Amino acid sequence: LMAMSAQVHVCDIHAPHNQRALALGAVSASTSVASLRDMDGLVVATPATTHRAVIEQIASFGKPVFVEKPLTTTYADALALAGGPVFGWAKPVPV
Repeated sequence: LMAMSAQVHVCDIHAPHNQRALALGAVSASTSVASLRDMDGLVVATPATTHRAVIEQIASFGKPVFVEKPLTTTYADALALAGGPVFGWAKPVPV
C-alpha cells in the first residue's frame, strides 16, 4: 500500500507489532479499533480465524473493507456475516 502512496494506519492488539509497523513507515498505530473509524477504507489482514470478529467490529464504520482470503474459516461464520450488518442479506445465499 505504501508503494502506491497510500497512508497506512495500523491497529493491532499487540503493541510490539504496532511499533514495528511504525518503524516500517505506518503513519499511525493503535491498539484500539475505534482509531480506524475515520479511515477511507480498511484492510483486514489478521489470522483467518479472527476475520468474523474483526469484520463485526468495523462493520458500523460504513467503510469499504478488503478482507484477505479466506473470508471466514467456518460455514457458520460465513452465514453469520451474510445475515448481519456487513452484507445485510435477509437469508443466506444458496451455495
